[in-house]
Amino acid sequence: MAFKLGRYETVVTAFAERAAGPGWSNMPVIVIIHDQRDGSLRREWVQPEEHTLAMQTLYDVSEAVHVKMRFAAELLRAPPKFKKRAAKTKRKRG
Repeated sequence: MAFKLGRYETVVTAFAERAAGPGWSNMPVIVIIHDQRDGSLRREWVQPEEHTLAMQTLYDVSEAVHVKMRFAAELLRAPPKFKKRAAKTKRKRG
């Protein structure tokens, strides 16, 4: 089994995140676990050989959503700046 849950632990979320470098790659599912006793969080990695059929089926969708959501969350830190257009007013001549 990839990891064990304690009596007071629950899975908060799980998501796919590919990783790669020169000469290696990995496709883990990252699981975030909450300990209800003290409120702490821990992270576990489920390696490809431990994936369930559901994890294999959902992997690409999960990763695509995760990448977009991570990008959206990054925007909270530094929202894009938009230039305000100056309002055009018509002047009457005369």
